[in-house]
Amino acid sequence: MDGSEKLFDKVFVINLAFKQDRLSSFMSFVPRCLGKVTTWQAVHGDTVRHPNWWTAGNGAWGCYRSHLGILEYCYNSQFESYAVFEDDAIFRPEFEEQLQSFMGSLPDDWEQVYFGGQLLHEVANPPRRINENCFSPYNVNRTHAFAVHRRGYEKLYQFLNAVPFQQAEHIDHHLGRLHESGTLKVYVPPRWLVGQDGGPSNISGKCNPPSYWVDPEVLEIPGRFSGPLPAIYLEADVHVAIELSNRGWHRGYWVDDDHVDHGVNEAMSSADRSDGLKVWFDQTRPEAIRDQAKCVCLFHPALTPDRVDELPFAVFHHIKAESVEQAEHLFENLLYRCAAM
Repeated sequence: MDGSEKLFDKVFVINLAFKQDRLSSFMSFVPRCLGKVTTWQAVHGDTVRHPNWWTAGNGAWGCYRSHLGILEYCYNSQFESYAVFEDDAIFRPEFEEQLQSFMGSLPDDWEQVYFGGQLLHEVANPPRRINENCFSPYNVNRTHAFAVHRRGYEKLYQFLNAVPFQQAEHIDHHLGRLHESGTLKVYVPPRWLVGQDGGPSNISGKCNPPSYWVDPEVLEIPGRFSGPLPAIYLEADVHVAIELSNRGWHRGYWVDDDHVDHGVNEAMSSADRSDGLKVWFDQTRPEAIRDQAKCVCLFHPALTPDRVDELPFAVFHHIKAESVEQAEHLFENLLYRCAAM
């Protein structure tokens, strides 16, 4: 594929009409190799209200309907392919060169490709290498940067119109289920080409830092997730917990305004606290190993040692500390004792 060849029939950026600053920022940095970018006015979930069966929130409804609208338009127009970006997408400096390499290495059967994303269930199902510049993933999350070939239009359209979605899922989780089925030919590059800029999210409403998730080629490495990782129940002031998070005590990435992980909060308010905390642990542990954190850290002001000791899915070492330094000292002593066993 030479540099003059058109990569996609249409390229879109999804943008809420009243967020022109985000659109201007995106347009000022969009790589030339993508050609003309068409602005697609996003569905505003606070204005266009979702039906009763939708339980994932207004922002997620707007995201779903915006992506479905683009797919429907391209399917109806019978474009050969299209690429879509959300207006918080950010591009690596080497995007153009690596995009050419990735697209040139794709198998002829490709139906969807992701330029940026987050691989889920990557411990049990690591990405499979197709060639030097291409991987086949098990489940890709996020919708800020992907492309679709018309070979996949019908499959995607039927799947996205099969409602309601399971549980309170967003469109990216729903698409992940399609990826897992193996019926859609999905591919990703060895290294993510597109990340997400920082700032307030239209979907969750929280303020996010700039994000590039772990690259597929890293997740392929044998033994990347092997080995022990301490599980810690931390009893401390929230300010201590925050600083320890900065030092590698992994409590989860999605924390609320009180600096407590949403998954732990949901578990604490659920009918079965143990099952909820197991879900949190099963999600957080591979993240901690992948990101080379010091430990998995369970933290919630309402937890007590007795309640944690009753959890059947993991052994949590109790660390009670009044300062960051004390917590780190107790943690080092714990590692020493474990190594001596």
